[in-house]
Formats: sequence, structure tokens, C-alpha cells
Amino acid sequence: MNDAVRSLKPWAGFAGSVLVVVVLYWAQAILVPIALALLLTFLLAPLAKGLQRLIGRIAAVISVVVCTYAFLGLIGCEIVD
Repeated sequence: MNDAVRSLKPWAGFAGSVLVVVVLYWAQAILVPIALALLLTFLLAPLAKGLQRLIGRIAAVISVVVCTYAFLGLIGCEIVD
């Protein structure tokens, strides 16, 4: 019994790896935007924190979000044209 389990262990690892890759491929439409949102959060948090000292939390967050969307929109317009 122990030899049978030992011989199936590499196959179970391979099947688990294939399953992870397949699930990540199918979830790509959900995971990529989440990953980009997390990246933008980490990049823009220091800017919002610095502005928070000057103009308050809500105004800082709104201004950072508006400026970011405007910047991304301008880049998108340049790429399309």
C-alpha cells in the first residue's frame, strides 16, 4: 500500500499543478483587473496620504481618483488615435 501511494504522489502533484493553471486561465478576466486595481492602490496611496494632510481625506481621495482617471483616459485616447 505504501508503495502505491508513493508512486501516485508525483502524478497528484502534476494534476494539482495543471488544475491551478486551468483555474487561473479561466479566472483571468476577473484576476487581471483585480491585480491592476491593487497595483494602482499601492502606487497612489502615498499621493493620497500626502494630499490628505493638506486638503482632508475625502478631497484627497476624490482628487487623486479624478486625476488618475483623466490621465488614463488621455493615454487611452492617444493609444486609440
